[in-house]
Amino acid sequence: MRLLSHVLIIGNASFKRALCVVHASINVTPKHIYDSLSLEPLIKTIIVIQLADYSFVYSLGVIEDVLVKIDSLVISYNFLYS
Repeated sequence: MRLLSHVLIIGNASFKRALCVVHASINVTPKHIYDSLSLEPLIKTIIVIQLADYSFVYSLGVIEDVLVKIDSLVISYNFLYS
């Protein structure tokens, strides 16, 4: 698994030292990040993810195919908001 720590841009928002997992099928992101962006409404889901520290993340919804710019690369990501 390869991790990237770079400036990440979603729309007009910039996140310094963002941690991304390359080839992850979905990325877990806090709800306050979603609130700070002008994205489409969340798609409701019933997903519970167990993290490496054995804690659980309960989803509020998901957004698919969000274009994310990392340096000069633009990638489509799926985000699970909790």
